[in-house]
Amino acid sequence: MIKLNYPLNQKSIYILACSFGPDSMALFDLLFKANIHFVVCHVNYHRRDVSNFEEKALCEYCVKHHIQYEVLDTTNLVVRGNFQAWAREVRYAFFKNVYEKYNASGLLIAHQQDDSIETFIMQKRRHSLVANYGISVESNMNGMKVIRPLLDYSKQQLKEYDEFNDIPYSIDVSNLTNHYERNRVRHSIIEKMDSNERYKYLNDIAHENERIQKLKETASFAIEQDNSILCKKAQTLTSEEFAYALFKLLEPLNVSITLSRLKIQNFILLLDSKKANIRYSLGKGIYYYQEYGVICVGKEIEPYSYTLDTRGILSTKQFEIDFSMGAEDRGILEDMFPLTIRNASLDDKYHINGYNVVLRRLFIDWKMPRHLRKAWPVILDKNGKIVYIARYRRVFSDSHKSVFKINLK
Repeated sequence: MIKLNYPLNQKSIYILACSFGPDSMALFDLLFKANIHFVVCHVNYHRRDVSNFEEKALCEYCVKHHIQYEVLDTTNLVVRGNFQAWAREVRYAFFKNVYEKYNASGLLIAHQQDDSIETFIMQKRRHSLVANYGISVESNMNGMKVIRPLLDYSKQQLKEYDEFNDIPYSIDVSNLTNHYERNRVRHSIIEKMDSNERYKYLNDIAHENERIQKLKETASFAIEQDNSILCKKAQTLTSEEFAYALFKLLEPLNVSITLSRLKIQNFILLLDSKKANIRYSLGKGIYYYQEYGVICVGKEIEPYSYTLDTRGILSTKQFEIDFSMGAEDRGILEDMFPLTIRNASLDDKYHINGYNVVLRRLFIDWKMPRHLRKAWPVILDKNGKIVYIARYRRVFSDSHKSVFKINLK
């Protein structure tokens, strides 16, 4: 018997990514029968002759069942680079917009057991280190909780479910070709597996993920309070332990990154480097930083500027302020409002101890990591004069009564 293998809340609303294929239509039916409140999201790429038919049939099915739906038509969008990568970026940006529109509790994806085994085989072939083998039941992407409630079932089981319950679906004929690596794995391995072979793959995935979890637990001792690693601690780890320590650093960023063994070896060789600032791209806008003997990972931070008109609370992704009881303990007086809080410019000047100090020099003296310098918040008074800069410390510490907590990593 096929059922939802995830505890969804009937009082919440979810987003269902639905292609009108057999997997997502089976999930549609299971959600409908379980009285789960969901919105269907469909993307029409116009890449196949049946694309418009699939969109029309899905929308009619939603209307028949009184289900809200949202469709993205990509006709006027320009494909840049690899189509598969572009389509994924467009698709998830669309899901994110709908997710926020409906204040959803999760994005539901109809990945199934075959998808997880295919992913595992491809991961093994590439010999890269990954944070998790196969496909996870739950993950985070672009600030969305992604849930996959069908991973216990094969594609064939879901097709049989559709046919038994008279659920319409369409087969993507591009999946029948061998143009993509995933398709080749599917046709040459997955479709030819017997039950024993399937069990062996699933068992291998479980064992590999147990091994990864143990490596992460072993590496955890190297993780500092501020989600960084001291180079001297990293040098005590094996190469695999070091890799999974990096994966632990990446977890709060909610991105899926693979690390080649060669890249890990290069990072290990750099641990003895005398350079004060080292930066390497890990992909997807994420960077590896090794600065002043400390390793961290993070995104490049875009310029920002906020206004606090009067005493109050201001919460942003860069910082949190609570000046509702005043901020005189930081030298910020009532007649200085409205305040502007923006990222620093390295040529900014700050009056301290009777001198005007250029921020570039101040940040160097503080041994502030280079990637934080142009992102560090400064507070300006109503006349545009910098009146406060929080002292940089690698481990956060603040004895003020007013609150100014910086969230930059």
